Amino acid sequence: MRYRWSWITEEHSAASLWIPPKGSEMAAEDEARVPQLIEGLCGDRSAAVMELLGRFESARPRAPHYCLSLLGTDPGQRGRRLGMALLADNLARIDDTGMPAYLRHEIGRASCRERV
Repeated sequence: MRYRWSWITEEHSAASLWIPPKGSEMAAEDEARVPQLIEGLCGDRSAAVMELLGRFESARPRAPHYCLSLLGTDPGQRGRRLGMALLADNLARIDDTGMPAYLRHEIGRASCRERV
């Protein structure tokens, strides 16, 4: 792991990965390969996919912040709110640092912010 902001529940049923302030999701050399990878995977839809990725990036705050990169729950454990409990714990830890957090994920029909 590139960063120490990854968390997993004791029973390994939910996990989260945060990018810390001034961090990046990918190394520069990996990010440079994204357009070619998207082209290979999406073909004639690659321009639309790249535009969507650009929109996500442009919506990201410019001030230093923690960014939720991954939040997942074992499919067999869904509905027990384990991911939401992990997220709430993560946000409390981030609050202790005094830094903001950015959540770009949607869970079900309600955003994380609405359900935590």
